[in-house]
Amino acid sequence: MVRRRRKTERLDLGDDHYAEPLYVEGVQVGYLVGHKKRDGSECWGGVYLDTPEARAKLGTGTRAFWQVESRDPLTLSPSILCLDDACQDHGFIREGRWVRA
Repeated sequence: MVRRRRKTERLDLGDDHYAEPLYVEGVQVGYLVGHKKRDGSECWGGVYLDTPEARAKLGTGTRAFWQVESRDPLTLSPSILCLDDACQDHGFIREGRWVRA
């Protein structure tokens, strides 16, 4: 089961975006990436980290995994695309900031 941590761990990425760590059995496996839709409502999705620890907890299956280029400041690749048809927010997490694609 994937669990979120307390909101105190939330990383403000700017531009109404945030990243919140996701854990499985005490191991960080990814981030919840939240943002505001154009209508102001909240939208979010998850990204899974391409690390040996995350893959061991999640398995490989058909999941997409993101490369961790840096943990501090947080930099992930490739870009992140919101799959909500009404949103389609798209961008990158670079040096701890949200950068629109």
